[in-house]
Amino acid sequence: MDRIVLVEGRARVYTRLICIFIAMIVDALSSTTIKTLTPYMVTFTDCPNTTCPEVIGSVPEIQVYGLSFIFAGSEAMHILTLPFAGFVCESFGFDLPLILGLLGQICASLCFAFSNGQLVYIIARVFLGASSAFIGTVGMRYIAESTNSPKMRDTLFGITYCLYGFSCIGPTYSGVLYYFYNMIYVFIPLAVVCFLCIVVLVAVTRVQTNVSESAMTWYRNADESISCGEILLDPYVVLAALGIGLSQLPEACLAPGIALWISEEYGWPIWRVGVAFVPSFVTYQLSMVICMVTTSSASRYAYLVTIAGFLIGAFGNVFLSADGGYQYVVVGIMLIALSLTASKFCLVAILASIGRTRFSSSPGRIFSVFKLSTLVPFAFGPILALPINKAIGFPNMCIITASVVVVFSPLIFIFRSLSSSSDKEKTRLIENTSKSNSDSDEVNYGTPKEQTESEGNND
Repeated sequence: MDRIVLVEGRARVYTRLICIFIAMIVDALSSTTIKTLTPYMVTFTDCPNTTCPEVIGSVPEIQVYGLSFIFAGSEAMHILTLPFAGFVCESFGFDLPLILGLLGQICASLCFAFSNGQLVYIIARVFLGASSAFIGTVGMRYIAESTNSPKMRDTLFGITYCLYGFSCIGPTYSGVLYYFYNMIYVFIPLAVVCFLCIVVLVAVTRVQTNVSESAMTWYRNADESISCGEILLDPYVVLAALGIGLSQLPEACLAPGIALWISEEYGWPIWRVGVAFVPSFVTYQLSMVICMVTTSSASRYAYLVTIAGFLIGAFGNVFLSADGGYQYVVVGIMLIALSLTASKFCLVAILASIGRTRFSSSPGRIFSVFKLSTLVPFAFGPILALPINKAIGFPNMCIITASVVVVFSPLIFIFRSLSSSSDKEKTRLIENTSKSNSDSDEVNYGTPKEQTESEGNND
């Protein structure tokens, strides 16, 4: 963390970094807690009460659309908030947007804890989407701008992506606590953790709003070379972005209805539905290790891992749709988690390689394309999937998503020629980057005003 440590001091830097990691864990947990709570967010026509976990019947159509907007509202708000979050980071530094993100998490948790109604749940998810945009933007930019060392930067990014694996056990966390206690015990601990992070952040960093030029110029200057429009016109970028979006399709389309289907099909209690997601946490971390090894040591084979990930996801959909009992549900969820992680992050590596070799631009623009490609399926998938799910059934929905993924997977072979032809260019760029980084180590980290004054005194 050499870049910002020299400017702000070790205590502030590491405190901020720890708070960012904690905020990412809370964000990952809270974003997936509603997967197992959907049976409690609707009214069943054959049940006199508003929540009937044991007796599942048909759900009114208006509530199906309400449930769709509950799931889609978070990601839609995330997309709308991203430009504003970037502006706040560039204008006020890292502390203020991080605090805004934590406050959004607190508001969302309180809405979930003390409310009962789909409208309030939609509002809570909107808060959640806005806070996710601030937390994600601060985290990625802070890591990217805090060090000159590519090895340290890659390590921090690896930790970040592993922390997002807590989204796999979000359904377990909410399912177990809600079944044995109630909604308050699910969300109040998350709100308390976020509040403590704000207190520590304010006490240690003093909420710096003056943007350090030495910390932010690296990101700004590197992005001036090319626009997002030029990147999006490249066919390789479009194919990689489409692949990232389709890798998220099973999760985006099946997650809103999986708890309803399991409850209706098997009548399991909600805690058992939540426990079915625990093995997916292991497969997520395993797929992250596979991706890191592949992208660092055998990047030319990343497209093969991507194709394998797509096919594994298709098999996961088939397992999930089969009426085989609890073990089939667990295996299906595990394979889908392995698939979406391996495919997404290998495609991210391919997308980053395209940015370096075809545009020589900074990671900022490429990350924007990746982020948008990841969010769009979750913003539109639930709105389309839940009504279709109600019309044709959850197993048929699984087969449709599996078919789409299998049909698209052969297109990934296009990246084979790109990977083989860009190896020499990538080596040249890495050598140039290493040289420029070694030169930048000698740069004075004072502000421009301080540099001018020192030059005048020397004269």
